[in-house]
Formats: sequence, C-alpha cells, structure tokens
Amino acid sequence: MTSTIVIIRHGRVAITSDGLFSREDFLRYVEDYDAAPLCSDSRPPEELIEQLRLARTLLASELPRARESSRILFLDQDIRYDATFNEEPHHLVPRLPFRMPLVAWFAWSRVGEAMSPSLQRAVAARGSIAAKLLIVEAHHGPTALIGHGWFNRVIARSLIESGWRCSLRHGGSEPWSFRVFSSRE
Repeated sequence: MTSTIVIIRHGRVAITSDGLFSREDFLRYVEDYDAAPLCSDSRPPEELIEQLRLARTLLASELPRARESSRILFLDQDIRYDATFNEEPHHLVPRLPFRMPLVAWFAWSRVGEAMSPSLQRAVAARGSIAAKLLIVEAHHGPTALIGHGWFNRVIARSLIESGWRCSLRHGGSEPWSFRVFSSRE
C-alpha cells in the first residue's frame, strides 16, 4: 500500500510588495503579511483540487492565509489547525542602513539563519517534528497540509530524509503550488 502526503502553499495574499523597504518597513511588512487576507480572486488550480479529492486528513497552519486557503480548498470538511506548521519566523534580519526590495530582505533574513548552526538545527528539528506528524496521519490515509513556502521546503527535506519521495511537483513556490510525496508501507 502507498501512503500519500500533499503539501500545499497557501493562496495569494492581498498585500502590496512593490518598492524599496527599510529594515523597519520589512519587519512591518512581515507582520502585515501574517495578518492579511487572501486576494479575492485567489483560486487554486484544478490539479490541486483533483489531488485533494481522496484526502482523509486535512491539516493547516494556524496563520490566517493558511486558514483562509484551507476553507477555500476543503469547504466544510474537518480541518485541524496546528501551529507546528506555521511559517518559520525571520529570526535574523540584518540592521542595514539602506532600502532594498522585499526579495533582498527575505534573502538576507534566510541567509542569516543559514549562517547560524544553532538556528539551522532548531529549524531542521521543527521540520522533522512536522514531517513526523504528517507521516503518522498518512499511515491512516491520504493526508494534506496547507502551509507556507519556506517551512514547506523544510518539511519536504525531512520527508525525503525519512525515505519519502516527491512523486509530483506543481509550481515552484508560488501561491497554490504543491508537492505530492509517497511512501510504500
């Protein structure tokens, strides 16, 4: 028998991200992003809907964009929200005296995390815990998670290290992208 886990990134968030940002602007943007709703026209692709038709267990991050995405995808089905799947915070945002595009701030933040062995271990340990929760559920039937771009990659790495394989990848890390993982029991 094959176990299946679908890991999904939430829908497109209704927030402006153009222009140059100071460090303080970036930190405020992250807070606003965490609280923002989805764009009113943010709809999942049909390929994702097809993947979810057989899901027995539905999990989601507790953050608003994941909650709203799960309601769009699963409607009235029973969804378990769990902070274990929340996006990894931006722990290390450098104090730079100039303005940059958001993508540069996000990169600097994640590079800083990668340069900290203790933080790297903590993030990997959290990803391993999240992956183990998904694996336990997947042994009872197809499982789906609505999560976030960065932390979904951490979870995916832990699944692969646990012997799971990515059998389908739809999209990169854009909104509504997803990966399907499978394992032979």
